[in-house]
Amino acid sequence: MATATDFVALPLPSSPPYATARKFVRLLVASWQDALQYRLEGAIWFLYVLLPPLGMLLLWLGAYRPGTVVAGYDAAGMVQYYLGVIALRTLLNPHPEWDVAEKIAKGTYGQVLLRPMPLVAYHLAGEIAWKGMRLLWLMPSLLVCTVAFWSYIAIPPLALTYWLAFALSIPLGYLSAFFFKMILGYISFWTTNTEGIFVFMISIEMVFTGNFLPLQAMPVWVQAIGDWLPYRYFYFFSTQVMRGTLNNEALLTGLATQAAWVVVAYVAMRVVRTAGIRRYAAFGG
Repeated sequence: MATATDFVALPLPSSPPYATARKFVRLLVASWQDALQYRLEGAIWFLYVLLPPLGMLLLWLGAYRPGTVVAGYDAAGMVQYYLGVIALRTLLNPHPEWDVAEKIAKGTYGQVLLRPMPLVAYHLAGEIAWKGMRLLWLMPSLLVCTVAFWSYIAIPPLALTYWLAFALSIPLGYLSAFFFKMILGYISFWTTNTEGIFVFMISIEMVFTGNFLPLQAMPVWVQAIGDWLPYRYFYFFSTQVMRGTLNNEALLTGLATQAAWVVVAYVAMRVVRTAGIRRYAAFGG
């Protein structure tokens, strides 16, 4: 079992921003090389992202009849929605909790704490590298889907405001998901049986991010619960921006809510991490 000293980071001199940037780039390259060695594992995880929304899309197309509109989506809108979910979930849904939990369980997270670079930068580098690997699988898959569903696909004539809102929603959605997943990882300071917790939270996430159904197609009480949770702002909000159905007030409110969730998640992550390290140090002592 790891001791307290494994988790107590010694004070280190602060590095100038350019030095931290160089370390981040080196770690990003190393993480990319690691991802290349596990290409098959990356392909399996990508299929895990691809198949559920693709299956739901085929189900909807089998149920649609000419002129049918469900929760504001016609057949073309539903195709574009699910293709957007596939792309955005692949790129914006990080999984740092598994790596954090594994290192804590093995007692090696102290080595991460002792690295002379911010913890957020360390974990982000690994996640971004793996997203690059997923992108290699995503691009040909989207190409095949685009050809297969070409008759349903059309780029909506969006104003510049929507494109700017979409561009802002991408990093905000990613960071909110990243920080909340880090909190899940830090639960490992209190329990080693985290796999069941992670799987349960993934199930909840898939409902409230609109992975199975657009949130508008769900019962009103489910939508009401989702309004109080951060999940819809991971990538569902971005899909709605690209539909072009939100007015300027809804765009601003959505972006502001995303930003607020990023702040809340970041602060909560730091609180949980600090409490976890102190608890483990006291336990080890």
